[in-house]
Amino acid sequence: ATEYHRVKVITIESDLAWVTYIDHGNNSQVPLTSLVCMSEKLSSLPPMAYHCTLAGVSSEHEWNEEAARGVRLFSGKDVCKATVVGSRDCMGKNIMIVMFSKEEDQTDISLLDFLVFRALASREGQDLEGSSLPISFRSFLYLPLDRTVQEHLVKVVHVDTPDQMYINLVGEN
Repeated sequence: ATEYHRVKVITIESDLAWVTYIDHGNNSQVPLTSLVCMSEKLSSLPPMAYHCTLAGVSSEHEWNEEAARGVRLFSGKDVCKATVVGSRDCMGKNIMIVMFSKEEDQTDISLLDFLVFRALASREGQDLEGSSLPISFRSFLYLPLDRTVQEHLVKVVHVDTPDQMYINLVGEN
């Protein structure tokens, strides 16, 4: 069975195209012959994947595939919570500042705490010996979230680095 995904063509090189999967956030190179035009109805739907970035992660700590696996382990197939606590401008793009967590054994666990506990990341302002400033919040880049809603339910669909994460908004809590 042939699977189709909504993509945005980034560049064309000979008989190949670099595409972004707009509902998942990942990129790949595909043969031009595998691309088909979407119906106007499908192409008018907004992308389901929202590019996000983790705020509060120290740039001193190298982000690697193991840390990306840690994010995938944390989120799994579960729905996580994103609570909007503010926003800021970054190079002309609005970054929503949110707390990102999930419930496990009736306790909320933050993604950043999960990564720090497993030594996969460190908090901004944390030196290598472990002293740190207060916990900072996670942020999502350009999420059209309703500020009147306390919590949004999200699914992590793709992770490369703290700056290259993609989520799907699945509801409100």
